[in-house]
Amino acid sequence: INKIKAYVQKLLNEIGYPDFDIGIFLTTNRTIKKYNEKYRKKNQATDILSFAYHDNLEAGKQIQISRLEDKNLGDIIISLEKVKSDTEKESCSFEQHLQHLLIHGICHLLGYEHSSESDYKKMKEKEELLFSKITSRCIHNSNTKKTKLDIQRLLKKYVDENNGVGVAAGYINKKAINYYVYGKKSIDNNLSI
Repeated sequence: INKIKAYVQKLLNEIGYPDFDIGIFLTTNRTIKKYNEKYRKKNQATDILSFAYHDNLEAGKQIQISRLEDKNLGDIIISLEKVKSDTEKESCSFEQHLQHLLIHGICHLLGYEHSSESDYKKMKEKEELLFSKITSRCIHNSNTKKTKLDIQRLLKKYVDENNGVGVAAGYINKKAINYYVYGKKSIDNNLSI
């Protein structure tokens, strides 16, 4: 729990809201399913639900504070069971997947959405930026299908933003692809199936 608190505080510092409140409820598939049914009318477990305090906030805009209560981003509910089962399909550890979900949830609290292709792209860029600044050197690919070229582009961007060094791993169509990045101009791709 202390690691999660420290990680969330780093995120709050990075996004410019170091003294804002955020509620994080870690639960089970059974419990998150009830919330998903109640608020989204979906009768299934999900990994994360976000409830923004500033529900009309436009992505990328600064929260305007008019009273002390406004220093609240909202609430996030995460099913640790779902994180564990999803981790088995991902290229990252349980901790890194949980960190990615925290970033994803906080992006929703900041007005980011993924209902359209352009919104999705904007949200993914924000997530990847935060993930690269805050988290250990892993590029999280979520459940999206990436081509080898897509991952190379992400890695090049990551390396360019991090002074030319980094290490990352990814999955393409459930086959492990390991990328070792040694410098801005050198990307060595090792495929292990």
